[in-house]
Amino acid sequence: AFIDVAIECDSDECLEWPYAADGKGYGVVQYEGRQWRATRLILERITGQRPDPKLIEAAHAPGICHNTRCVNPRHIRWATKSENSADRILDQTDNRGHRNHSAILNESQVRLIRADPRLDERGGASAIASDYGVTRSAIVSIKFRQSWKHVA
Repeated sequence: AFIDVAIECDSDECLEWPYAADGKGYGVVQYEGRQWRATRLILERITGQRPDPKLIEAAHAPGICHNTRCVNPRHIRWATKSENSADRILDQTDNRGHRNHSAILNESQVRLIRADPRLDERGGASAIASDYGVTRSAIVSIKFRQSWKHVA
């Protein structure tokens, strides 16, 4: 089975899962009567661990691999959800800012908005919002760094 091939992989190259994938592009496999992410099953078979999926998940190692279909054991590890989120930020595979499918603005525009002198004037947020095609509340949220926190 391909799981065994993956477990025995001794390459540093990505080893792509050749079968079905879930909606996020991660390889999936039927095992013990249920569907598993291939990365989780491979890590469990290698480490013998079965961590609580509410706390620990299979994650791609930061700086090595961003390929959701990759099942190379050298590219995956156990991580907490917060560690995995931090890895996505490091690797820029998160969906913050312009990478979010619903984003209207980009980082450059956010910097311009924060530097706009009208921001501190009465009615300024509404005027800026009109310029960028967003709501006044979006501008206020940018001003007070409630959104786009990652933009300096």
